[in-house]
Amino acid sequence: MSGLTIGSLATSQLSTIPTTQFDYIDIDSFNITNTIKYVIAGNYHEYSSFLKRKNFSSDKYKFVYNSNVLRGMKNVHGYYVGSWKQREDIADIKLAIELANL
Repeated sequence: MSGLTIGSLATSQLSTIPTTQFDYIDIDSFNITNTIKYVIAGNYHEYSSFLKRKNFSSDKYKFVYNSNVLRGMKNVHGYYVGSWKQREDIADIKLAIELANL
């Protein structure tokens, strides 16, 4: 088993965790899954207001300022906020989301 890896953490490193302190290992703490959510808002002010209202961190909730933010992403999830329908680039953003979720 010493050749297996979980994310970037080798199983040999897992054996160094004292088992007396932990009953389990939280896989999400190894960032195996994409935990980033994307916020499509009409502008940055709407985005930041949304984060404050929901008490969300900008580390986990990223502002989609254009469709290139989503380029190369997979399984994109998030929120539509405020005046997002009025964005001039909303068609490009929706296409990027659709391609990321194929």
